[in-house]
Amino acid sequence: PSAKKLLSDLENLRRMEPRYRMYVLWRSVSILLCAAVIAGGGYCLFHGMQKKVEDAYGRDYETFSNAVEAGDDTLVIASAQKLLNERDYRRILKKNISDQAYIDYAIGRAAFKNGDYTEAAGYYDAALSVLAGQEDTKAAQLEQSIRMDEIIALAQTGDLEKAQRMLEQIGEGGTDSDLYRLMQLSLALERHDTTLADALYRQIASNAESGSTLHVRACVLEAEYAKKQNASELQLVWLAYIPELSDRTEDLRYSAYQTLLLAQ
Repeated sequence: PSAKKLLSDLENLRRMEPRYRMYVLWRSVSILLCAAVIAGGGYCLFHGMQKKVEDAYGRDYETFSNAVEAGDDTLVIASAQKLLNERDYRRILKKNISDQAYIDYAIGRAAFKNGDYTEAAGYYDAALSVLAGQEDTKAAQLEQSIRMDEIIALAQTGDLEKAQRMLEQIGEGGTDSDLYRLMQLSLALERHDTTLADALYRQIASNAESGSTLHVRACVLEAEYAKKQNASELQLVWLAYIPELSDRTEDLRYSAYQTLLLAQ
């Protein structure tokens, strides 16, 4: 036989030799183990990084929530913008739609309190876009509050046509609706027409169910107007009335914090 054939036969015999087969087996197992270790290390590294991002998000969201509770509008805007602009938080916000909408809503409310009604309406609109299609109870309640505040903000900008369209979309288009009255109450206070504002408030209060969001929001508008006029005693009256109407955490925090500020 040729040398080539002889070498081939020797190679075949060597492959059949038990020790050689064992060597091949262990080499294969070693390769698989190394691959598993590398893959496992990559998995742990990835999830370790994700955990770090989630922890950072939790701390930043707590800072934001505390700012909202304290009514610190400057910190609300700064902490909210950080949450929205941080690239690593985008995945978390996509999974927590209500968080993202609430952040936009909080910026809008801060802008509203600073008298920037156009910016407020823009952020309210952004929050509603985020919530579009969401059907859970938390999202529905948040959407109701945002719509109410956007209608008021639009009215303050003079865009009564869009405000009226929004009223009609939620079945409150008639001038006999309490949401329409709330919008008019906001406008009356802006014009310092306290006689009309008082009349509108009494209509809302007489029609509203106990603890209704509309009634509470009317009290907040009155309290904020009294604050702007430096009418501390009148502001206290409105603030004290809010806990009698509502047991919602947000309403209670607002009343308590504003009362505390007056006491200082």
